[in-house]
Amino acid sequence: MTEIIEVINRSAQGMSGVHLCKGDDHKKYWVKGHNVSRLDQIKEWICAHLAVSMKLPFPEFKLVNFSEELIDCLPNDQKIIGEGPAFGTVDVDNSQWFQKSSIKLIDESLAIKILLFDFWVQNLDRTDSNPNLLFNHTKKELVVIDHNLAFDLEFNESDFFDLHVFPHLKDKIFGDLFKKEAFELKMAQAILSAKESLNQIPEQWQWTDLEETCPIELDYDSIFAILNLYQQPSFWSSK
Repeated sequence: MTEIIEVINRSAQGMSGVHLCKGDDHKKYWVKGHNVSRLDQIKEWICAHLAVSMKLPFPEFKLVNFSEELIDCLPNDQKIIGEGPAFGTVDVDNSQWFQKSSIKLIDESLAIKILLFDFWVQNLDRTDSNPNLLFNHTKKELVVIDHNLAFDLEFNESDFFDLHVFPHLKDKIFGDLFKKEAFELKMAQAILSAKESLNQIPEQWQWTDLEETCPIELDYDSIFAILNLYQQPSFWSSK
């Protein structure tokens, strides 16, 4: 596990309390520590494995650790990160927040896969105003980030397509039997990867507090029930 040795600053984008940090491996990481909910960290961990298995352009990720000594040295507004293991993604060089004006530069097959992925994990948090995508204009490369709001218990299909950054592509997925066949096997394999990832979730993430007195309320079965909805004909029907 990479040890964090410096907290550089807090992200100006989004609302999820991400901090840019430096690890003892000399890499920079965007980290979600105890200042976000444990549920958020677990959702990020599961979705990261799903995304990688689905061959989405997801940044390198791993568990990183904040020592008690480092936390003690931080200013008060950063101590909320909390000691112990956290979720970190490697900083993507030369990338900027994706703007809708760049949409014509995005490979359509990738945009289709992102739309399907978000529908699958019930993620309403990829909109025009908050795309949670990074884009390298020089290389024309897109990077997918931020899935802490996935598995939304209030997920609404109509809202999803009204808000998503790539809603114009829905007819190229849903109602298309060829797309269905192409993706179903990949989704089944991704679910297996996500289930295996549960064995690596730190014990500390099972508690809402650092003192480990309040267990989290998370039903893993409900998460995988959502993921298995792809087996239903209604999942693939025209929207």
